[in-house]
Amino acid sequence: MFEDIKPLFKENFIPIVFACDNNYVSYLHTTLISLIEHCNKNKNYELNILQPDFSESSKENILKLLKNADNVKIRFIDMSDYIKPYLKYFDKELSYRPTVQESWLSIYYPIFFENLFSNYNKMLFLDADLIFNIDAAELYEIDLEDKAVAGVVDFLLLSAVKSKVKLHGQYLSNYFHKHWNLDMNNYINTGVYLFNPHKFKENKLLDKSLEILKKEFIFFPDQDLINIILKGKIKYLSARWNHTYACADLNFRKWLGIEKWFADINNILDIYIYHYPGKRFVQNQTSHQELIFWEYAKKSIYYHDLVYKRLVKPAIGELEGRLPQKRKSITRKCKYILYIVLNFILKDKFSNKVIKYKY
Repeated sequence: MFEDIKPLFKENFIPIVFACDNNYVSYLHTTLISLIEHCNKNKNYELNILQPDFSESSKENILKLLKNADNVKIRFIDMSDYIKPYLKYFDKELSYRPTVQESWLSIYYPIFFENLFSNYNKMLFLDADLIFNIDAAELYEIDLEDKAVAGVVDFLLLSAVKSKVKLHGQYLSNYFHKHWNLDMNNYINTGVYLFNPHKFKENKLLDKSLEILKKEFIFFPDQDLINIILKGKIKYLSARWNHTYACADLNFRKWLGIEKWFADINNILDIYIYHYPGKRFVQNQTSHQELIFWEYAKKSIYYHDLVYKRLVKPAIGELEGRLPQKRKSITRKCKYILYIVLNFILKDKFSNKVIKYKY
């Protein structure tokens, strides 16, 4: 069923996996710009992009990034045929998400890694919404110490559980603690992680995932399955390897009691990978994490698309949510004007180099 995927380089290479659909190409393009800019010329980088629906233009735009990067190779892997025999296992998931398209199933791709990448001993998995401040090889060279995976605690989800947030009609604490017996202080975010495909196989990640999916509705499939099945087989890394916007708030860290994961971060140069999860409107557009994102985004051919997706669309949603019901209609003209204004402000705001803030 699975083709024999082999390394694109014979030696001295860093194998990396991405998984996303065509809707996230603009973010992926920006992530790749930052990753490639930090590559070591004395090493090789293999980028495997798992996707179900990339257009030819999307592939072309990504491949253009290799113009001055002879030590980087990109391979697009169409997962449409891979996923078809397993669609029956996702019936319960899709019944809870009736408006979701099949392309959304990319969040399940990691459970197939043990078969897809059986010719690899260690790989990096990366989300499409990252900015690199370091060579990815530095993360790859971390010793897994016989663990199956290495990653950073999901501080945002930890805060949601502590804040007694509800999802799908129940408290997240009930879902994670009582139903799955998970300690959220040991639950990693899977936007950035190092893994051993053979350990996935050894721990039967695929078989156990399918067994769970057949019976249960999983809130966060791309994360929950790895944390549930590989519990006790995870190595925990500093927050510098997967830094989200809320992490810069000292009060937030103290409230959660997570200061130990930030002990080696004294300034923003100590942050190695920035992560931008979620689609909500980010209030502080001048935070160092946001400034660094736009410093790379402005280099992307998808810059204007990112302005709309990351600023205009969420801002409109925020505005509509605050308006009375009868005034919720916002005309196309108003949206267009808002887009032009924000675009102009951004071009001016991010035209200079990013300021080196203290952390």
